[in-house]
Amino acid sequence: MEELKFSHYGECRELNCTDGEREIFEIIRSLIDDEGLDSSIVKLVRKSDSYVSVVMATSREDDVLDIARIKYTPRARWIKTGTRFVKYPIGKPNDVTEYAQEIYKVYRFNEPYL
Repeated sequence: MEELKFSHYGECRELNCTDGEREIFEIIRSLIDDEGLDSSIVKLVRKSDSYVSVVMATSREDDVLDIARIKYTPRARWIKTGTRFVKYPIGKPNDVTEYAQEIYKVYRFNEPYL
């Protein structure tokens, strides 16, 4: 008989993020503010061992909608965003501003589901 294993996919975990990931999150919140969108619902969470997620909190408890996924370490630096969550390489945290339009698109896509 095979052993049954449960995954923790999507489950919120302890944040544990790098300074660069936290800086990217703050840049994304500023971009959202600058676009006149509500940044108060935007949070940084860890749902995966591999990256941190910038999410929108919904009215349902523990329900969040992804805006972006971020990895910013000495070995890997990227952001996944947009309606298809395309992975874009970044060199420094401020490079995420190049993907502002993609961030706005996914934010607006998620809005009806809040």
